[in-house]
Amino acid sequence: MIKLYIIPFTLILQLNFASDIGLNSYLIFFILVGIDSSHCYSTFFRTLSNTSERSRFKKLHTSIALVIIGLVFLWCYLGIPYFWTFFLYCSFFHYLCQFYRYHQITLAMNPGSSSYAFELVSISSLSFLSYHFRVLNGYEGFFFEDDLFFYPSSVLYNITLGLIGFVLLRSLFRIYFDFKSKRLNFSSLSSFIFPIIIVLNCFNIASSFYQSFLPLIALHGLTYFHMISQSKAKIQKGLWQSKQQQMLALIVVISMIFGLLEYFFTINLVDIFKSEDYAGLVLPCLATVAVTLPSFYHYLADFVLWSPRHPEYSKLITPN
Repeated sequence: MIKLYIIPFTLILQLNFASDIGLNSYLIFFILVGIDSSHCYSTFFRTLSNTSERSRFKKLHTSIALVIIGLVFLWCYLGIPYFWTFFLYCSFFHYLCQFYRYHQITLAMNPGSSSYAFELVSISSLSFLSYHFRVLNGYEGFFFEDDLFFYPSSVLYNITLGLIGFVLLRSLFRIYFDFKSKRLNFSSLSSFIFPIIIVLNCFNIASSFYQSFLPLIALHGLTYFHMISQSKAKIQKGLWQSKQQQMLALIVVISMIFGLLEYFFTINLVDIFKSEDYAGLVLPCLATVAVTLPSFYHYLADFVLWSPRHPEYSKLITPN
């Protein structure tokens, strides 16, 4: 489980301290295609390869998909601002939900260990909030200078940092007392500590897009593949029990092919403008729909797949 965090932390070191631009280019390509896009397309293996899931997600494959296509197209075609801001907010909410649910899985795998779910959600949310107040000199933003609702304010930023510090201090006290009472499990603790470090790097330390978001994207994608592996191995029989790693590798390879196609489509055919600049332009609007539809599908499907009310996830968070 600790292996999940090797690549994100290597990225932080490489992107912040290494000067080899060529190597950074390969890293960026690997993260965007090999991890981010591929983990997104891997959702289809859960929603389409399982008969019960196909019926459960029937509306997502038909009416909801059409609604998403229509809304994204109209948003861009009518030139309504902040489309990419909305997309980023959806992405962060999706990441936060996944970190929380993965923490729940580690607790179920290690009965008796302490939960740090409150601290995980609180620190992540406060870090994201503080980013809106952070005074960033020369920072280009995720897409544009106004891609988030920035309100640079040293006072508000320091207040949110103080709240983060308070929750972190509370966490340290809890870790100390849990250790003394022998309720501390490193696997469960790591699913709290390492995501927090990467989130804080993303929103409070890094000074460029790639330095901030690539480690977060890498952690999210790798965690997702691990969650799929755990769920398939515990719940489904057949090849998933006897050849777990081979089946996961198959999903990754096939998903990477689709991710590679999306990458070249994005590079060659999609120009990311402010959404108000798409007004009246049919082809850029359609291209934006094509690029973002898999992500919105992934976000909605995951919200259901990793819900406590979902029969498979409920089994995952039931202690062994």
